[in-house]
Amino acid sequence: MKTCHPLEDAFIKLLTFLALERQHVLDGQIFDIAEITKAKASCLDQINKLLNDPSSAKALSRLTDYISRIKRQASENETLLLAAKNGVSSAKQRLKGISEAEKLVGIYTREGEKLLDYDSIKSRHKFA
Repeated sequence: MKTCHPLEDAFIKLLTFLALERQHVLDGQIFDIAEITKAKASCLDQINKLLNDPSSAKALSRLTDYISRIKRQASENETLLLAAKNGVSSAKQRLKGISEAEKLVGIYTREGEKLLDYDSIKSRHKFA
């Protein structure tokens, strides 16, 4: 039975976290992203330690496919995360615009005088 090099295990683990991150972004579960980011950072620390081990040099030459997949998946996730960030920012601006628009709404007389404004609590004017 062939065993994996610890570096290969770490690469597989990182790819798993990247896939999980991607799915969470696509599902809109952005609150879980922080935990996934911590797990990825821990995995990257482990990979850095393993890369400093001389025995990893030989294993690294046969693991280039993993490196390519990690780079590609990380780049795709970066694009998704940026799009999600832009979407949240856009929604925030839209909500702010709606809130600001409410302040402009009021009731006016035939002469154009404002009877109610945003700061009014109650109006005692009768309109019928």
